[in-house]
Amino acid sequence: MSGAAAGAARADARSGAPVLDLRPRGRRLGLKGPGAGAWLETHGLPIPPVPNGWLLAAAGDAGVLVARLGSSEYFLEQGGEGAQLAALERELTAAPPGVYPVLREDRVVELVGAGVYAALAEVSGIDYARREDAARTVVMTLMAGIAVLVIIYGTTEAPAVRIWCDPTYGPALIEHLTTVVTESGGQVLADEQTLGETA
Repeated sequence: MSGAAAGAARADARSGAPVLDLRPRGRRLGLKGPGAGAWLETHGLPIPPVPNGWLLAAAGDAGVLVARLGSSEYFLEQGGEGAQLAALERELTAAPPGVYPVLREDRVVELVGAGVYAALAEVSGIDYARREDAARTVVMTLMAGIAVLVIIYGTTEAPAVRIWCDPTYGPALIEHLTTVVTESGGQVLADEQTLGETA
């Protein structure tokens, strides 16, 4: 994306028009089992203290998002090449006791800008504005009839929502969200690879 396009997207987000970002978000890793939480901690990653919570292990593009799904299943995502998650994947090949890998091929998209809650109201029955709190909850719900994981972050003035779904249903979800965003005057950001995957 050009500098001019990036500037326009930031302006849209500030003005209230939602921006749908389809660009790749990096590497993902799933694992579960009675020993999964302790195993992550021994590798330097904190875990959310309660089920269906999430946290960032570090700030910035190289930070690791750690989501706890239920009591003993974890979903991790890291931007860029995901070097830390790649190292964890190699460690998992040793089959540590009580830790089992979970295949994660999720399609992920982001909605950003002051208009995201109005956009989400068109595809979901949840009032996401009321869920904007410091608890950092992972929401498991349906969006346009598709099972999704959702987290809310950003600020009150510039909220952001990240959404994951099964890759089989990614094109359908993207189609719904693209319609909502464009009809409200927002933008869709995608690179050539992403456009090919969603065509």
